[in-house]
Amino acid sequence: MGDYCQDENPCRNEYCMNGAKCDVYVNDYDEFKARCTCAIGYTGMICERIDDNSPCKDNPCKNQGRCSVGNTLQEYSCKCMTGYRGTNCEYEDHCASRPCRNGGTCNPTIHGFECSCPAGYRDVTCMEDVDECAEDPDICRNGGTCWNQHGSYT
Repeated sequence: MGDYCQDENPCRNEYCMNGAKCDVYVNDYDEFKARCTCAIGYTGMICERIDDNSPCKDNPCKNQGRCSVGNTLQEYSCKCMTGYRGTNCEYEDHCASRPCRNGGTCNPTIHGFECSCPAGYRDVTCMEDVDECAEDPDICRNGGTCWNQHGSYT
C-alpha cells in the first residue's frame, strides 16, 4: 500500500476474526490501519469475542458442534461434527458409519437407524441374500431351473 507500495496491507492474513469485514483507513499520522466491522453476534477490536446477546454465547451446539449466528441475534445454526446430527447436534448419526450394505439406504431414527434394502437383500443391515428360488419354487416357468445369485436369481 502507499504511493510506492512501501506499506503492508493491515487487513492481510485475515486480521479480523469470525467473518468480520476489514477496512483500511489512514489515521492522523498518515499510517494505514485496519478497522473491523463485526458480523452479527461478535464484538471486540478484531471481533474476537462473542457478543453477550449472541445466541451462541452459551454454545447451544452439543458434541463439539460449531455455532454460527444467523441474520439476526435470535437465529443460529450448528455445524455438527461427523457422527452427529440434529438442530443442536444432539443426536448421534448412526448412518455416518454407513451400516447398510449391498446398496441399502440408511435412514436415521431417534434411537438408531433403519436400512431400506434393495431387492434381493434383507436383514437389519441388508447383509442377508434373499434366496428367491427357495422362497418361491415356482419362480421359473416352463420347467426352468432356478439358480440363486448374490442379490438376484437366474
